[in-house]
Amino acid sequence: MYYWVGYSGSEKYCYAANNNSFVAFNQSICDVCGRTIYMPQFISSVPHLQLDGGRIFPDFLQFCGAGERMFLISETALKIFEENHISGYSTYCEVVVEPYIKKGLQSKQPRYYQLKILGRIDFNLSAMCLKRKRKCTACGQFDWNRQRIYPKILDPTTWDLSDLCLVASFPGTIVCSDTIAKLVKEHNLSGLDLKPA
Repeated sequence: MYYWVGYSGSEKYCYAANNNSFVAFNQSICDVCGRTIYMPQFISSVPHLQLDGGRIFPDFLQFCGAGERMFLISETALKIFEENHISGYSTYCEVVVEPYIKKGLQSKQPRYYQLKILGRIDFNLSAMCLKRKRKCTACGQFDWNRQRIYPKILDPTTWDLSDLCLVASFPGTIVCSDTIAKLVKEHNLSGLDLKPA
């Protein structure tokens, strides 16, 4: 079983509001299709995050700033992932987090890590009546045959068996396995909202 990975959205949790390492998006034009290619530019390879929001530090920290989407977890969650041999990510790096000062904080600020997700799964395009159009052989960009992407249906034959996956056709969407869902519940890890896929 798979789960869509979302964030709690509860106002009690703080979140990463900004990555101070992000400068801007560099733009170039694809020589083949003429589409604009956006590449984020950073002054440091290590994210430098500012927190905002609530008074509780979650185990899964939502990132709401500009730049690439990040999957951020606490040191506690990372240790649990490693102890249980969670697959689907290749590397991780500790991110720099500005000290978060807010009246009534309920715990000490943890260390956070960014995971690079490598696992892959994809939509069942046929079941969704969805098609890629005008895919560029050079930059890989394409158009959908319609704007509405729902209902989202996964294709089990495209799953590489990783516990943590990005949806290949929609890389901003994260999916996790039942193993991760069980660990989140068993260890009471906070910050995620997991819905069956």
